[in-house]
Amino acid sequence: MRKSTIPLRVRSGDGNVPSAGTSRRSNGNRLSSGNRMSAGGSSGFGRRSTVGFVTKKRPSSGYGRHYGHPEHMKDPRPTSDKAYKEESIRMLIEFLSEKGYPHPISSKNLHSPQSRDFYRMFEFLYSFAEPNYKVGPKPEEEIPMIFKQLGYPFTISKSNMFTIGSPHTWPILLAALRFLLKSIKFACQLDLDQVLFPAKDDEFEAVPESKLTFNYVEQAYGEFLSGSDNFDALEEQLSAQLRVNTSGMRGGLEHLASENVRLSQELESLENEPDRLAELRQKTQILASDEQRFSSYLIDLDSHKRQQEGRYREVEEEHQALELEYQAILERNKQMKHKLETQELSSSDVERINMTRLELQRQTQGMEREINGLDSQVWDLEMNVGKIQQNTEAKCLEYNKTAQMLKLIPPSAENAHGRDYEMRPDFGNSRSGAIDFIGSIKPALLQMKKQCNENVHEAETRKITEIESLDQITEMVNDKKDEVAMLDSKLKRVESELECKKEVNSHEFQKVQTEMDSVQMETAELKKKREDSKREIQELTVKLKEAQKESELKKIEMANEKNNYNTFLFEATKLVVDHKTKIQAGIQKLHQEAKEHCEETERQYQQYVEESREMRKHHGLPPPESDST
Repeated sequence: MRKSTIPLRVRSGDGNVPSAGTSRRSNGNRLSSGNRMSAGGSSGFGRRSTVGFVTKKRPSSGYGRHYGHPEHMKDPRPTSDKAYKEESIRMLIEFLSEKGYPHPISSKNLHSPQSRDFYRMFEFLYSFAEPNYKVGPKPEEEIPMIFKQLGYPFTISKSNMFTIGSPHTWPILLAALRFLLKSIKFACQLDLDQVLFPAKDDEFEAVPESKLTFNYVEQAYGEFLSGSDNFDALEEQLSAQLRVNTSGMRGGLEHLASENVRLSQELESLENEPDRLAELRQKTQILASDEQRFSSYLIDLDSHKRQQEGRYREVEEEHQALELEYQAILERNKQMKHKLETQELSSSDVERINMTRLELQRQTQGMEREINGLDSQVWDLEMNVGKIQQNTEAKCLEYNKTAQMLKLIPPSAENAHGRDYEMRPDFGNSRSGAIDFIGSIKPALLQMKKQCNENVHEAETRKITEIESLDQITEMVNDKKDEVAMLDSKLKRVESELECKKEVNSHEFQKVQTEMDSVQMETAELKKKREDSKREIQELTVKLKEAQKESELKKIEMANEKNNYNTFLFEATKLVVDHKTKIQAGIQKLHQEAKEHCEETERQYQQYVEESREMRKHHGLPPPESDST
């Protein structure tokens, strides 16, 4: 008698009779009793579960199946609607980006993709159903057949596969990719154990009896196909598992008592633990502050990401142009090879080809030398940019010192009038608070220049007024000198007349004594006037010398002040022009640094992906879902 109740070796549905020595098949294709495809194994997305949307032997019931003569179903979905296409493209981009799609993808490319992009997307998506899947040499026949096997209810013709990016074909294929994407998401969320072996109300956390029975039948049938007829060990294992589900791990109250003691001890240890509320509140505050900092950091990263995405789009367009050029070169190379293979060469043709080859080699060597020279020039330019940056910082420092000497820095200085004239070197830090020179500093300097010109004009006006006053005083002094000279001549004439009268009229002295007294009095008065005139002349002379001295000092002071203002304006204008030149050079350097930073970011990302894979492999974890391709 056979101990096993499993039927004898039976013929499968495809007519093949397995032999006794046939090796055990994998879970995905292992035969079970009744010609049933086994879906055993643990659930989870990492195992690439195919339940629900991949059944190569058995299509889904009713969905997409036609009896008799099949007719083409009309797609009720608005595949040509712009909003529907945008939503489908957004779903594809989100899923592919989340799962680590290894090729560049953008919304612009998905509006009219090339055949290569469509094959890559389909290969990546279908690899979730069939790991290590690669598109075959005839995708125009293979892909529609796969969709038909998946139960896609609408027909994809071979002509559609030849015009993938055309406006009338791409919406149909985009809708098919959306169907495949939804099927994959449904399979990822599906739990096989809950579907195949639902737990009963009285089983609680125990393994369902239906699952235990299925595992027993699966293992016994596998050994049966291997040629074994003894299943005592499997039956004892099944009996032990059923006893555990029925009576517990040890089958009685002893296990419940020990479990009760363990839970009591755990409860007591939890009650004796100190209150962690204060610590958790402190951690909450720290986390809140960290959240604010990370929010600002994420905002900066978002702006940086947008810049990098714009740069990435430019590089992608350039890459596509180079790819087209590369394809054209390959096509031309094929044509030239075909022409070379089909044409008959003479000795002169061979000699000419050899000469052409030597000439091309010489040109290649020349181009390599030119490339090396360009590399050295790039290095020299980078060194010059660094020196220019240092000179810019030195010039800014010199300008700030000069502005401090002129009382323009800080804004509270005497000549600043509340305006910030300080120059801060800014080499790409847009958040450093750099001052707009054209809109702020230059108008202020022009205003200051205008004010200085007005002050110089006022000083010149005062100088002219002082000169006119000096001329008036000089004219008055000359008039006084003429008046004094006239009085001297009059005095001399009077004295001579007096002497004459004394000599001629000596005998009339007594007679003219009275007249003589009056003449003496007049003479005394004239002498007094002369002394007063001399004193006035002396005072006016002193005033004239003081006015001349003061005028000379003011003239020298005005000339020095004018020279200082002219020197300051010249230096400030020169510094402004130099600063503008250095800023433009710094901007060019910043563009180069942004390009290098983009390349460094890409390299770090690739290094991070490789390290993540090595770490998962080292810890024995399953590879991430994006590594399936």
